[in-house]
Amino acid sequence: MSGDKPLAVKVFNDPIAPEIFEEGMARLHGMAENVPVLLPIKGYYSSPVETAIFFDFMPNGSLFDVLQTSPALLDWGERIRIAVVVSEAVDQLHRSSPSRVVHQDLKSTNIVLDKDLKPYLADYCLMELLQRSVVETPGYTPPEFTCSSFSTRRYTEKSDVYSFGVILLELLTGKHPIADDRRTSSSFHKYRGVQAQAQPSSIDVSDEENDRSFDAELGLGGNLRLVTLVLAMEREGRVAELLSSIVRKTCPSPDYQIQAFELAIRCIDEESSSRPSMSEIATILKMLANPSKA
Repeated sequence: MSGDKPLAVKVFNDPIAPEIFEEGMARLHGMAENVPVLLPIKGYYSSPVETAIFFDFMPNGSLFDVLQTSPALLDWGERIRIAVVVSEAVDQLHRSSPSRVVHQDLKSTNIVLDKDLKPYLADYCLMELLQRSVVETPGYTPPEFTCSSFSTRRYTEKSDVYSFGVILLELLTGKHPIADDRRTSSSFHKYRGVQAQAQPSSIDVSDEENDRSFDAELGLGGNLRLVTLVLAMEREGRVAELLSSIVRKTCPSPDYQIQAFELAIRCIDEESSSRPSMSEIATILKMLANPSKA
């Protein structure tokens, strides 16, 4: 507890030299002061066998939690507002001085929401602090990581952009970044280097209020990435069918939905150099949030 405020704690079984950990904590604390959307660090602890970092407790949990369990809390306006805030925060990291900063683990479980649904970015730059190599996060790993050797993989601004694109798809569809494998089909064809189902009409695009499983799979561990599903449906001109019913009901114009989808698809482009910058992403999202000011 911090006064009367509950705290959340994150424990890592990663022994780090005390001086390195202290220096890293000071750096992260300074970053949070300069970028208010970063979840502030309230304290930390280090021992020879583990480290722990303390944050303010967020009563609404993560964006992932809300999208999967209470999606009605977030209408179109709230979802785009969250996307704007997060994109601006990541853009600030990417433009920070004297050296650019990459989040390194951007995903919906690392976006936490306070009682007013205001988003905060958690776990920023922890991979570097914990001296971990690049870790593949299922559903968020950019294709360039799978095409390079483990030793040559590096986080870049464009890997953050790819992960943000997945988050934007989650906001638009309400779907899990990785589908489960309760129902699968054996009929697939190749699409842009990944597996997609040969019969798009049999792809289950049920809303988040109903069954969340998909009648398709990636062919790798029996699971389908949301990215794979979106690209397959886009090829068939049916990507709008993936929209969350809440987004369809509360978005003021179908044009805004399509523009948001197009932006997300640009973010997940296989060629990292073709992905937009976070600055451009934030600008487009702000236009969608306030079309009258565009």
